[in-house]
Amino acid sequence: MPDLSTLNWTAIVAAAVVSYAGGMVWYAPMVFGKIWLKTLGKTKESLGSPTNPMIVGFIVSLLVAVALALLFKLLGVIDPVLGAKMGLFIGVAFGALNVLSDSLFSGTPIKLFWIQQGYRVIGLVIMGAILGGWK
Repeated sequence: MPDLSTLNWTAIVAAAVVSYAGGMVWYAPMVFGKIWLKTLGKTKESLGSPTNPMIVGFIVSLLVAVALALLFKLLGVIDPVLGAKMGLFIGVAFGALNVLSDSLFSGTPIKLFWIQQGYRVIGLVIMGAILGGWK
């Protein structure tokens, strides 16, 4: 495993912040927020305070960015286009497909799967481009 001190921490933090901010846009009421809440069968009020989920969400984004940076270091990914393609591959192959199986078994509405996994896959594409291209 590569030495963590050799990672580009500025790029990692930037990738996490941009991906996290993308979630704020993705789940905004004018984008998918209203549809997401309706599909969940919830209201904004019924979800309660978003503080803890938002803190944990950012920590998760940061950890995913670190993991992606480590993988890119091991594979020698140093190009934004290749980074984005790797993010797409990882997001679909290891994330969305597994969650799809869980969603089908649990009876989760397919619309919810597309909204949530769409955000995750696009977030990994963005992270991949940033981590792959940042010199």
